Amino acid sequence: MPKISINIVTYNGIKYIPFCIKSIIDQNYKDFEIVVVDNNSIDGTKEYIKANYPFIKLIENKENMGFSYANNQAIQVNDSEYILITNQDIILENNFLEIIINFADNNKEYTSFGGKLKKMRADGHGQFEKLNIIDSLYLDHTLGYKFINFGEGFDDSEKFNKDIDIFGISGALVMYRRSAIEKIKHGKYEYFDNDFFMYKEDMDLAWRLQNAGYKAIYLHEAIAYHERGFIGGSNNIKDTIKRKNNDKEFLAKLSYRNHLYLLLKNLDTKELILKFPFIFYEECKKIIYYFIFKKEVLRFGIKEFKQNYKKIKNKKYENSSCS
Repeated sequence: MPKISINIVTYNGIKYIPFCIKSIIDQNYKDFEIVVVDNNSIDGTKEYIKANYPFIKLIENKENMGFSYANNQAIQVNDSEYILITNQDIILENNFLEIIINFADNNKEYTSFGGKLKKMRADGHGQFEKLNIIDSLYLDHTLGYKFINFGEGFDDSEKFNKDIDIFGISGALVMYRRSAIEKIKHGKYEYFDNDFFMYKEDMDLAWRLQNAGYKAIYLHEAIAYHERGFIGGSNNIKDTIKRKNNDKEFLAKLSYRNHLYLLLKNLDTKELILKFPFIFYEECKKIIYYFIFKKEVLRFGIKEFKQNYKKIKNKKYENSSCS
């Protein structure tokens, strides 16, 4: 059994997947297995993987099951000690795994591990330009639980070159110790919350691990690159613009709904009382903004929250130490 299972969820990712997989295969550290779950791509992604990488374990979904469900499928494939979740639009530096694993093996108190994720962009000729701009160092939040990708948009500099304990790591690229996520999963196989579908499921898992007493760390020497590219079908410019607009509205709806799920699932009574003024302020800002500019987002979020209130509340993870 390999030490690490590297899990990739793909959806119309032919633009990225050759580069992503190559960066994994070129790693200095070799004790891993690659598992790909494809969410019904129609752009040749599945066919490319089958033709070029027969050693990859490929799960083919007949519809887009979402990021959470597909990653849960991948986690079940083996019993590896560590699980690396990576987006299809990621390129790893050759020593990424080596740095992360060396630290994890020698620091058993940590269960979530991430590195310095920088931005990259396509040059239009099948290559990617690596930028010196931060995409995400780690997940953080304000006192009112507004979540952010810390460092996003800043130029990389010496001030980011320090390993530190953190709240959690972006689901774009994060490694978990299996023993930890097994203890805080919902039911038998729900590590990421399937009700989130996609977006902020990484924040939920990070928060659940924090509530359970586990530690996460940012390792600055482990470097990778991320484009956060838009994935579509047709290359027709009108279709692309329409898809982008629809995608933004869809993500905004999921973002707001899943934010409400986050608070319901993970805030305990003591935190809510202590930080209520800050939380109230952040929530009022969201409600006012959506009411003025995006009423559909507000309607969707509140409707879904009310419909699923009991189901989500039953997944609430009470604070307790598992370390």
